[in-house]
Amino acid sequence: MKRIRKEDIVGVSLFIVVLVVFGLWYTSREKASFKSRGVITSGVPFAFKYDYKGRLYLDYTYTVDGKIYKQKASFPEFVKGAEKALLNRSFPVIYIDNEPQKCELLISKATFDMLDIPFPDTLLWTRRLEFP
Repeated sequence: MKRIRKEDIVGVSLFIVVLVVFGLWYTSREKASFKSRGVITSGVPFAFKYDYKGRLYLDYTYTVDGKIYKQKASFPEFVKGAEKALLNRSFPVIYIDNEPQKCELLISKATFDMLDIPFPDTLLWTRRLEFP
């Protein structure tokens, strides 16, 4: 049986730390991009599916400068059956001004909180669709 050397442990640990730091940096950079260059438009969820863990995925469309974009968004905070209340309704979408394919569908409080955007009163009804 092979023994694990200290150098191997240090190398793997360093690699994991670098990955975590890069992930945190990338997430904060993207969040800052939405804050500084974000533009809000409206989008409409038109289809849904649940994955094997029961997470809701919504397919939605939004239009920027006459071009229609289709994206997917995950909402693990919503209970099964929430799609009935969400499909074919208009919701805010935030995208980065020069990269409209980078966007977030703003339905849940969690998404608003992630981007440090105040949750609007007009969407308070969606809180009833979330897990307690």
